Amino acid sequence: MVLVLALGAGAAYGVAIVLQFRGAQGANASQRLHLGLLKTLARNPVWLGGLALNGAGFALRFLALRHGSLSVVQPVVLSGVALALPAESMFAQRPLARGDVAAAAVTTGALLAFVLTAGGDVGHATPTRTAWMAVGAVAIVAVAALVILARRRAGPASAMATAAAGGLLAALAAAMSRVMAAELSGHSTLMPVIWQAGVLAGLGVASIVLVQSAYNEGPLTAALPAVLVVEPVASVVVGVAAFHERLPHGAGAVVVMAAALAAMVVAASRLAKTEARQVSSPAGALDR
Repeated sequence: MVLVLALGAGAAYGVAIVLQFRGAQGANASQRLHLGLLKTLARNPVWLGGLALNGAGFALRFLALRHGSLSVVQPVVLSGVALALPAESMFAQRPLARGDVAAAAVTTGALLAFVLTAGGDVGHATPTRTAWMAVGAVAIVAVAALVILARRRAGPASAMATAAAGGLLAALAAAMSRVMAAELSGHSTLMPVIWQAGVLAGLGVASIVLVQSAYNEGPLTAALPAVLVVEPVASVVVGVAAFHERLPHGAGAVVVMAAALAAMVVAASRLAKTEARQVSSPAGALDR
């Protein structure tokens, strides 16, 4: 049931990404990385449709996290999101190049290999305050560094950095969702859930602004792979560091996870480099 819910969430997110990408592409570039971008997008019915599907995906992921580990649910959800690339090519009536199809397939296959090897132990339901502070501090520094890098770059490189920052915050939001699910399942008082909901809302809004800014800055083949790689890997790291989820031991498991991670990074980089060449070429410039 956990895998079914996670795959359903991934499918919903996949379609939502296409709708939100198409809506964000028409926004004013001056609003990038600002809350004003959301105000503009909120008037776009296509983007709002994507937001509604995002909500459905969040609900399905929330239910999956009530019974499954963060290191299993997140990568499965993100593997479904890989459907966004072929879906966008169909909407744009522009077929993906064979190399892009292969890179997207490698990304999805590597994600599945990673989750099948890394998943298993659900760990603790609620992290300690020290664990939260440590994970949060590292994430904030990483997000700040990525945003600074994005501001100093343009096009696909900027989109990748911005999307990666959004993926990090999305991983933290998923971790908070798991904590809230555990609190609600345990029938505890509402006070912890209230402040957790506030933190979750803040992380969600910040993540949306960053990801939508990435969609506005560059093509989907630059922004999406960054999220596909960063969010599940960050979720596994948070699961181990904060929830004490145990990764499998043994040289074989380590080799598989390292190879899967390397394959995801290489495939994502291949997609971004292809798009960068298309944007910089005269034909690509005309297409855009």
